[in-house]
Amino acid sequence: MTLRAWGPAARGLPTLTIGAALALAAAPTAVVLLDGGRDLTKALLAAGVIGAATASFWVDDPAGETLSASPTSLGRRRVLRLGAIALGLAVTCALLVAAAAVRGTLTLDEIVQRSAEVAAVSGLAAAIGGSAERHGVAGAARSGAVGGSLAVLMVSGVAQRFHTLPSLGVTQHHGRWWLVALAAWATAAWSSRDPSR
Repeated sequence: MTLRAWGPAARGLPTLTIGAALALAAAPTAVVLLDGGRDLTKALLAAGVIGAATASFWVDDPAGETLSASPTSLGRRRVLRLGAIALGLAVTCALLVAAAAVRGTLTLDEIVQRSAEVAAVSGLAAAIGGSAERHGVAGAARSGAVGGSLAVLMVSGVAQRFHTLPSLGVTQHHGRWWLVALAAWATAAWSSRDPSR
């Protein structure tokens, strides 16, 4: 039943916007590859920050008012949409990592670091978008996409002063992005409660 519901849930997503964001995420890697460069570390970092922000579109539900009266919970409907977004993001990331592995010197540590950053950005984007939607903010998904990326960039900037914070592309304290991701996804799940709960 979940697989049958996944298609209609995915059709309600703004696929052009999500596709454009994923294409924009892939652009730095494409430019480096076309230029003949071999170090794709910064390009993959940019791809993660841009592409992971699409997680905020899990709140974009044109049929939300109609479906809110159905027995299907808000959280389940959002998870179905998030699954479709995650599939597109995973395919994009897999292609970029494969290109980096073939062309450059990509290590497993770098893949783990980029994964932590993607988890943090996507979690923050989903949490901001979910919280904005819960409070009736217009354009909640777009606010989450911009806010998730900016929040990670802000933490990285503040980390120059407070060295215990994680920073993008810096190995010291990099594992703390997983803690940011955990807190953000917990907030996102909390924001996906049905309005009566």
